[in-house]
Amino acid sequence: MPWSDYTNMITKIVVEEDVNGIGQMAFCELPNLNTVVLADSVDELYGYNFKNCTSLTDVAFNENVFVEEWAFAHTSITTP
Repeated sequence: MPWSDYTNMITKIVVEEDVNGIGQMAFCELPNLNTVVLADSVDELYGYNFKNCTSLTDVAFNENVFVEEWAFAHTSITTP
């Protein structure tokens, strides 16, 4: 992860249009991440994308997104 030196500083992630999926474990282990906003173009969240993002409470994404099991492992987010 190119942002590994900044993991404690990241509080918000915004994924903009033209991104279809986020690689497995892309944003895991960000302890101060509390907000994620995903563009409507994102159609799949892979396993452990946001694992151990223990401060994550606010996630906005298209209702048609396929969320793989464990995408939000060890967070307070629940998905249908």
